[in-house]
Amino acid sequence: MGGGNGINPPVEVDEVEALNFTVTPGERRVDVAFSKIEGGTSYTIERVREGSSRVDYIMPLGTNYGFLALTCYSYSYKLVADMADGSTVETPATDFVVPTNCE
Repeated sequence: MGGGNGINPPVEVDEVEALNFTVTPGERRVDVAFSKIEGGTSYTIERVREGSSRVDYIMPLGTNYGFLALTCYSYSYKLVADMADGSTVETPATDFVVPTNCE
């Protein structure tokens, strides 16, 4: 969980649940969706490929984002919400997900 930086208190679990973060594998794609929360100023999707330490950072314009999958790599996803008070709300990282055509 984020937000515990010594100045701002840790975020409540309810805020993480309010994000309604979902990751849905599809045919040659993985779709990510979430809900905006009160006080959220920007949102970042973090994606890590299985076996790698490199993190891809995506700042979607809306509350849905589709990752096209030309290969069958497995990725884990996490959502980070930057809050107006300077704290962050972070979802736990998902299990690794692959598009449905790769299973």
